[in-house]
Amino acid sequence: GLNFRDIALDVGRLPYRQMRRDWASGNATVPDRSDSFWLDRTLKISVTEQVTFLEDLLTGDLSVSPKAIAALAKASKTGTIKDIALHGKTGAGTIEPGNFDGPFEGWYVGWLARDTEPTATFALHVRGESFQQIRAFRKDFARTLLAKCGLLPG
Repeated sequence: GLNFRDIALDVGRLPYRQMRRDWASGNATVPDRSDSFWLDRTLKISVTEQVTFLEDLLTGDLSVSPKAIAALAKASKTGTIKDIALHGKTGAGTIEPGNFDGPFEGWYVGWLARDTEPTATFALHVRGESFQQIRAFRKDFARTLLAKCGLLPG
């Protein structure tokens, strides 16, 4: 299947870099002939920047077609809790480059599409001693936090 690395290569380095700059998405660093900037710490983005970017994307503040937003919503939906649609994407990588037996860090970024309330965006960044330690934790802990904030049923 198509993944984010394939998309980066298909779009091309210069247009992709320019889009990230236009959208103020992290440091917008996209090196030449590389599709691993998501994984090798070249691209840097904060939790706040993740949430702001996603808010801007979903409210139409970025030059993204409604068709593309609809495709994103379809691909990112991970479930429904009562009348709330949960959308999200995980990501992870080694903290020490190439050490897949060592500590990992990861993301869970997404939004809650609610019928009676505004959309709520979220981003969670975690670190753990192994990929297995953070694999399920990202989603589980994000749901716990969202429930504690009153955004999801407990």
